[in-house]
Amino acid sequence: MPAVELVALGNIVEDIRRQKEIEEIYVISKAIDIATDAFKRVLEKIYPGQTEKDIANELEYIMRQCGAEGPSFNTIVASGIRAAMPHAEPAEKRIQEGETVVMDFGAKYGGYCSDETCTLFVGRVDGKMMEIFNVVNDAKKKAIEKVKVGMHLKELDSIVRGFIEDAGYGKFFRHGVGHGIGIAVHESPVINSMADGIIEENMVFTIEPGIYIPDMGGVRLEDMLLITEKGAKVLTHIQKEMLRI
Repeated sequence: MPAVELVALGNIVEDIRRQKEIEEIYVISKAIDIATDAFKRVLEKIYPGQTEKDIANELEYIMRQCGAEGPSFNTIVASGIRAAMPHAEPAEKRIQEGETVVMDFGAKYGGYCSDETCTLFVGRVDGKMMEIFNVVNDAKKKAIEKVKVGMHLKELDSIVRGFIEDAGYGKFFRHGVGHGIGIAVHESPVINSMADGIIEENMVFTIEPGIYIPDMGGVRLEDMLLITEKGAKVLTHIQKEMLRI
């Protein structure tokens, strides 16, 4: 038997998946539609005194009712000081007046994922949190405005991170700016300060700046983008302006 040499493929498959086909973009858009419909229905039902777990369970239940195979990841609902934890699991904590509620969610449909984050305001919220919200929202808008084919991934991270740093909150932004999404909720490319590579047409990825202040709370906003020759097309539908309950 002739000698056989095994050669590692490296990231070949991951690199192929970075750019999406038209059919893939269609299915991803369907997953987004399902998550959007479910979120809007849940938003009408949220009230002070409801637990984070109840909200997360209701959202995932309605996503399935709307046609999802299930959530694309475990739904995050974090309120009050728990919103300062970027990946908090929903707890029995009850949401209260004056708090922000970070909701990070997505639906899986046809084998593809969606992922977006909204931050809700429960009644009147401290002016500082409103300021933080505006910084995060403006940072996200800046990324959407500036992103283009050929841009280095780390440059996009720098634009968002630099904006938040200039606003005085740099040390409270503790994760990357975004990530690719498709069959997996987290896939190539990763968008952070160490990222290699450039932005290519037909990539689908998230932009998700956040500011998290211990013992106070947090804000994160996340949209999914499709990269075209003309720039970014926002695939997610939910407006990320201040949502009050």
